[in-house]
Amino acid sequence: MKSDEYKLVLHDYENVSELADDELIELISKILDIEEVPSAVEELYLRQPDTAIDHARSIMENSLGDEYMQAGVVQFLFEYDNDFVIRFVADSLDKMNYYVYGCVLECFALESEQPFAEKLPGQFPESISKRYEKYTIEEKSKIAEAYKMFTEAYA
Repeated sequence: MKSDEYKLVLHDYENVSELADDELIELISKILDIEEVPSAVEELYLRQPDTAIDHARSIMENSLGDEYMQAGVVQFLFEYDNDFVIRFVADSLDKMNYYVYGCVLECFALESEQPFAEKLPGQFPESISKRYEKYTIEEKSKIAEAYKMFTEAYA
């Protein structure tokens, strides 16, 4: 779905940190402000970590929001629940939007020397790398730097 399909609601707040827990949960679950959802998930994590992770997982599993919102949520999940991200990528790699894919590449590349890399199944980096070839030339050009980082990290 495209972001213009969502009703963007203007709130009387300067920052999501001003919102109460129930307001954060509503903003996230109803995607009231698509641009603020990743920040709201981060803020909720500071207060209710399990609830924030559950909502973030739901966003990715149900392909909610647009690719930019999902990329922000993937970054959050990579930091706090990277096992989920590995499973999510394995399950949805073939249909993953190029922008989210680029974000995943960056996250994986930045953590390649950490214990994280040991969690990856044997052919996983190769599968991720092969997916790049299925994107259009224009899409590839937009994520070329992330792809380069990834391939250098897992060469």
